Amino acid sequence: MKKSSILILTALCFFTLGSAIFVDIVPKFQEVSGRFPGLSISGDTEFIYGDFDSDGDVDIHAYKKDALENDFFRNDGSGNFSKVTGSQNPFNNLPAKAAFDNAQYAFVADWDNDGDDDILVTGRGENNPRKNIFYKNNSGVFQELEGAASPFNGITIANETQLIYGDFDSDGDIDLHTYVTNAAVNDFWSNNGNGTFTNVTGTANPFDNLPDKAAFYLKAQDAYVADWDNDGDDDVFVVRRQANGDKVFCRNDNGKFVLVTGAASPFSAMSIAQETQFTYGDFDSDGDIDLQTWDMSNPIQTWLNNGSGTFANVTNLNTNPFENLAGKATFFNSATYAHVADWDNDGDDDVFTSNRTAEGQNLLYVQSGSAPKLQSSTPANGATGFAVDGNIVLNFSAVVTPVSGKNITIKRTGNNATFATIAATNVQGGGTSTITIDPSSDLDGTTGYYIVIDEGAFKDGQGRAYGGINASNQLAFTTGAVAVAPTVTTNAVTNYALTSAVLGGSVISDGGAGVSDRGIVWSTSPTPTVLSNKVGIGSGTGSFSQNITSLPAGTHIYVRAYAINPKGTSYGNEVDFYTKTNVTSITRQVSSPTNAATVQYEVVFAQAVTGVNATSFTLVTGGITGAAVSAISGSGTTYIVTVNTGSGNGAVRLDFTSPAGVTPNAEAAFTTAESYTVYKLSQPSDYYRNKNASTDWHVASGWQSSQDNSFWIDATSAPGSGATETKIAAGATVTLPGGITSANNVNNAGILDTGTGLLFTTGTFTGNGEVKGNGNILYANFTNTGTVSPGNSPGILTFTGDFSNTGAINIELGGTATITGYDQLFVTGTLTAGGTINVSLINGFAPALGDEFTIIDAGALSGTFPTINLPSVAPKIWETTYDASNGTLKLKVVNDPMPVTLVHFEAVKESGAVKLVWSTSEESNSSHFEINRSNDGKNWVTLGRVAASGESKQVVDYRFDDAEPAAGMNYYRLKMVDFDETFAYSRIREAAFGAKEQLVLYPNPVQNELYIKGKSGSSAEVWDAAGRLRLRGNLDHGRMNVQSLPAGVYQLRVQGIDGQEEVRRFVIVR
Repeated sequence: MKKSSILILTALCFFTLGSAIFVDIVPKFQEVSGRFPGLSISGDTEFIYGDFDSDGDVDIHAYKKDALENDFFRNDGSGNFSKVTGSQNPFNNLPAKAAFDNAQYAFVADWDNDGDDDILVTGRGENNPRKNIFYKNNSGVFQELEGAASPFNGITIANETQLIYGDFDSDGDIDLHTYVTNAAVNDFWSNNGNGTFTNVTGTANPFDNLPDKAAFYLKAQDAYVADWDNDGDDDVFVVRRQANGDKVFCRNDNGKFVLVTGAASPFSAMSIAQETQFTYGDFDSDGDIDLQTWDMSNPIQTWLNNGSGTFANVTNLNTNPFENLAGKATFFNSATYAHVADWDNDGDDDVFTSNRTAEGQNLLYVQSGSAPKLQSSTPANGATGFAVDGNIVLNFSAVVTPVSGKNITIKRTGNNATFATIAATNVQGGGTSTITIDPSSDLDGTTGYYIVIDEGAFKDGQGRAYGGINASNQLAFTTGAVAVAPTVTTNAVTNYALTSAVLGGSVISDGGAGVSDRGIVWSTSPTPTVLSNKVGIGSGTGSFSQNITSLPAGTHIYVRAYAINPKGTSYGNEVDFYTKTNVTSITRQVSSPTNAATVQYEVVFAQAVTGVNATSFTLVTGGITGAAVSAISGSGTTYIVTVNTGSGNGAVRLDFTSPAGVTPNAEAAFTTAESYTVYKLSQPSDYYRNKNASTDWHVASGWQSSQDNSFWIDATSAPGSGATETKIAAGATVTLPGGITSANNVNNAGILDTGTGLLFTTGTFTGNGEVKGNGNILYANFTNTGTVSPGNSPGILTFTGDFSNTGAINIELGGTATITGYDQLFVTGTLTAGGTINVSLINGFAPALGDEFTIIDAGALSGTFPTINLPSVAPKIWETTYDASNGTLKLKVVNDPMPVTLVHFEAVKESGAVKLVWSTSEESNSSHFEINRSNDGKNWVTLGRVAASGESKQVVDYRFDDAEPAAGMNYYRLKMVDFDETFAYSRIREAAFGAKEQLVLYPNPVQNELYIKGKSGSSAEVWDAAGRLRLRGNLDHGRMNVQSLPAGVYQLRVQGIDGQEEVRRFVIVR
């Protein structure tokens, strides 16, 4: 039978201290007696051993010759064995109390990876009719699973013996390597982590690189699985693979086996009789696997592992751990009777020999001394409720030192997933007997974990290694819920007087951590905290209360219970009460001004009252008629009084004027409530703004009006000359009717379509919107900061008065006749030039040589336009003529006097850049091209220049790349410059690059902090409805505090770092 041992290995070390050198003598084996009373093993072979009762030590399951049942001998934890029967026998529920009929077919391992030893029985019964029975260990009670219920069902094993097992793919569970009779290759069965197995082939098979895919060839009994090279994974030593004594080494290199033969094999120098006469284990307690071998002629030899899988034959008294035994060995007749395990559970390998000589039966050989053992831990094995942020503490039987290259692993019980791997040298407490593990992050709450510790992760002062933990049930625990702040409720206030009250609460949960302080906090403002008036009333959980004195009389008191634990401070529900019966407040329930038919007041008494009715109140009105109390609802302390607002514009206020009419009586009348401003009818002097996206000026339903530029109603009349302000919003279009329209303080941010009407404007005329059409604007001095578009394709737009331009003027040319053929801007006063003129062709019109267009006709003309964007008339050009005295600006088509004939000019987007390409067909005395860019078509910057050919009568191609175009629309033009510094502009080309960052305000309406998204680092100004600057600041933190401003409607004007301004409207409420 292949050995299956629970090996808890220890190690010795060499160390220096000062100038002295100490060499440790390896521990010696000694024979102990009296450990197995009553143990009888049929043929000295019919037994298996493992931790069958799941108590952490090695037990024996044996068959006694001619017995009707198998025996179970339990280890008491110190290497003393006693026979156990009845329900205490883990095999009690099995037929004949037995997991095997023939021990050679029983293989012990943690097959289902749940932390305890199970048994695979490959054959049972005469000639083995029953195959692959799984004896599952359920926490010390065995269950028989056969047929389809067995995870080994379907696995064929030649002679029921041709298998070896170990963690061959280095994934932490036990796999199978088997041979099927007459098969060409061996099979590899990978454990899926839960005791089910998958036949793995190809490169995923760890044995794929070996001949015949096999670690063993002649028979599995010649293959021995252990971590022979001490690198942390299972290797295979094959005493005889294809020939007697070939002693090959199948080395596991990270889950891939490599065949090492001949002199390269670390076992080549060993002589092993019958390929069976040797034992192996950590005989010198240094943490690696050693051997004892015998060739039946020479003395038994001891081979100590040098720590990396090479072996030295030792004979020295100090270095041979078997020196004190007869024959220097634990076996004499046959090594097959010697079984290595930690039989006395002291952390090192011992040897149980069932037959050493005829007289020497059931002998136990133990190592002197003991390796360090884990005596206790925090949490203890099986602990529950362990704190997620707690440190794991290991208490050893001796002072230990962490070993480099070894690890401690924390795994989740549910899926064996690794939570953390911690180097043994990264713990606290080295050089003491208490080791503290502090994971780098908190554990998950209410989750099962177990600890795995590498063999040899710690050594004692004698160099003996701690055997480690490799099972999931040796140090397992469950975390408690993640500690949080406590849960507390506030008691209702039912016992109170003029200046005192009984206040309290209840801590219903400590949140998983002790409550160190609890009590109540109170204030005359909502949401009191421990920084308010705090009264401590003990600690811990449960109910608490106290009579609180010296409360202010006649005051609204807000109370909350509080509780404090290490995770924070919690507050209960807020409770409020009054210390005196009175009307404490009469508050409006809807916003004011209002145009509603009814409004509500909330009337709050200090204590519950009855008898509240319409006679309890008086209405104080001004300007409105027909107001009355129409309904009252509520009870106790709070009532809602509904007031009919009557008709007209004005104010109404609710007074409480009958203190003696309620029970209990109120102390005094209440006459200081806020009035409602009632606004139902538009007035000539109101503010007006368009309601619809498109409306006619004289249609009242297209407008909204407001008395305060904050509260708006649907207008009952259209704006006129008495309006405080008339606004046209961006995106909206307002059309003038025919005839005369009077207005005052016009602010146009949208489109004002004059049609053929006349707008007579007093006050101001502002805004950056568009004015278009064939009408007449009568205004003393108009400044265009937006767009003026004369005509209606085409036509004439008249401004009666002076006209200054800083915006854009759009002119369309569709023929040569004034007004009917092309647009004209007509100004009766002086036109001050500035901004941009955009000229375009319509209706397929192509100007001819000599065509002339008077696009501006004013009483006088001052200055010139910085930018005039003209359509191409190539190969001819435009001539621009200013006549200041006559006030005209004329365009005329003439032959091109410039030295450059521009064939084409294009702007092409390429991978986030813009490629500008153009060609000339002829050049004479040309100096260079300047490349201009604009983001609004008005303001231009020079990006660079490209040298011209100078003289050319053939096509010349040019290119310039704008590597960093701006977000949004980019406009490009060429400035073509001659050597005599004369120049001309090309047509404009465009390239768009995504949307600009949007400016978003929230919350809106706002009370205190206004958050602005999209313009971080920009400057910002807040203007009120009267056009006054109220706040100025920057948006480095993306917000502005507007707490100091009264309720109303405001504008936020944001100037970005790109020079562009955006305006957003928001409302402040109080």
